[in-house]
Amino acid sequence: MERIDVDDGVYVKMTPQEIIQYCKAGQGSSCCAFISMGGDRGLGCCRMTSLAATINERLKAGLMKAKGVGGWPGCYWEEKLH
Repeated sequence: MERIDVDDGVYVKMTPQEIIQYCKAGQGSSCCAFISMGGDRGLGCCRMTSLAATINERLKAGLMKAKGVGGWPGCYWEEKLH
């Protein structure tokens, strides 16, 4: 995991293996909804960027298949979300 400070918050760049291990990718609805991919940031976590507000709105509206919100053991934000 690599923390990247960006204009809209903090992005955590991750490897595909880390996404599977820590973000529960491939585990159905328990998969973290904050996994993102794009641009120069690559694959990672957008939990603490401006995109998180949109994801939270979609989660509340029941529009997301991935319903995990992170903060569990191994998550970069584990101790920061509780």
